[in-house]
Amino acid sequence: MSLDIANSRPERLNIANLQTGDGYYMQFNPTELKRQTAINYQRHEVIGQSYRPLDYTGTNNQTLSFSVYFRAENRQQQQGMEEVMRFLESLGYPPEDADALVEARPPRCLIVWPNTLSITAVLTNYDETREMFDLQGRTIQATVRLTWEEVSIERLTQERIREQGAQRSTQDWRG
Repeated sequence: MSLDIANSRPERLNIANLQTGDGYYMQFNPTELKRQTAINYQRHEVIGQSYRPLDYTGTNNQTLSFSVYFRAENRQQQQGMEEVMRFLESLGYPPEDADALVEARPPRCLIVWPNTLSITAVLTNYDETREMFDLQGRTIQATVRLTWEEVSIERLTQERIREQGAQRSTQDWRG
């Protein structure tokens, strides 16, 4: 193995607001990713049977959850950490637009973790824990647990899932 590879920074998770085009690369990749999909069936009662026949009714949107970690070594990194954490929390709120108040909703986001995940989703839960503070009371270490629900405008099929897995979104947030 070349020393260049050993010293290179790995591809990092990035999250983008598809409504504004704003996006950030996370400081560190998550240490774990949980993907969950519920498959729904209608259960029928048949008198005298010891089983209930099942009819497939659909598959729920996939949910994802992972934690992003932040650590600041200096004041500039603290400011950057706070900016990214505010960005992530803001993804749970609609934009300020008086004309669109009736249809106001949080933005769709593009979540890309190279070689692992590429999905369009909405934030459904934001859970922030601040773990360490400097002498002035500023956060120097934090964890943000994020839960997302996939938003798909295309029908997902068995063949597509086998071919693409969690690398489904083709949108590019950088314009």
